[in-house]
Amino acid sequence: MEKKIRVGILGLGIMGHRMLTYMPKEPRLEVVAAWDISPAECDRAKAAFPWLNIAVDASALISSAEVDLVYIGVPPKYHVAYAEACVAAGKAIFCEKPLSVSLDEGKKLVEMTQQSNIFNAVNLSLASAGAVGILQQELATGVFGAPQSAEISLQFSMWPREWQNNAAWLKYREDGGFTREVTTHFLYLCGKFFGPGSIKSKTVHYPENQKLCETQLDAELVFGDVPVSLKSKAAENLEDLISFTVNSTSKTFTLQDFYFGHLQTDGVKIPLFSDKGDVAEQARQAQLANLCDQYYMGEKLLPSFADAFSVQCLVEGLLEE
Repeated sequence: MEKKIRVGILGLGIMGHRMLTYMPKEPRLEVVAAWDISPAECDRAKAAFPWLNIAVDASALISSAEVDLVYIGVPPKYHVAYAEACVAAGKAIFCEKPLSVSLDEGKKLVEMTQQSNIFNAVNLSLASAGAVGILQQELATGVFGAPQSAEISLQFSMWPREWQNNAAWLKYREDGGFTREVTTHFLYLCGKFFGPGSIKSKTVHYPENQKLCETQLDAELVFGDVPVSLKSKAAENLEDLISFTVNSTSKTFTLQDFYFGHLQTDGVKIPLFSDKGDVAEQARQAQLANLCDQYYMGEKLLPSFADAFSVQCLVEGLLEE
């Protein structure tokens, strides 16, 4: 068996805790250190994971000879500073999305990882989802038929969602919002399946308080030659909905709540999975397995910084007033 990849985790919020839950289940990963700018978050993580080693600071974690790969799970406006430090230290990088909120910084991240040839991957989690693999196989074999159109439909009864209360930055226009946090995943899928994307038209609404993030964003985009409709909104009177649909002349693929969904042919819906119980967990674990495979074998399995930057360009274009 290959030598374990020793991981340092930067950021102990929601995603940091998720990594601390799933990384120990991947036999080729070993979490050797973690750190958060908030002492309270460090204490909370240590209480939940007593085996965890809390580093003195970010610099000590990144420069440690015991760390091979750094997971960057901090708010996106801090990604570039930590990624720069990782490149300088020669450490592999597994970064949260969005890549950045500044296009200049996003471009800088791509350039420095390409020039240094540092291992880099972005945690666009649907990349390894079983449902996405099903559609990819259907498209590759021609069984699905030629895609004719796609729709992204997102509704939130509150933003940030209740389970994101600890991540207050998500409600601010500076680096939060549901377009960066959720729409990003589906724009990535459209690029993966159909080709490069462009914005044809869009309408974005912001609240009176200009510090707060968008409340509604509707757009028409084209990926390759496939038109994609985006409708997204956050309001108290809405039911939560996360849906991605791809239509061909003979079939319809629908992805719901990220990991579940169905294929429909001639009006007959066939669920993608017979057992929904652990589909989300399987997808998250598959993402880490692909991370390890890519690290050891070099085959590109996860989105790169360059892939994430292409999505970031679309996202920031959509958010412009």
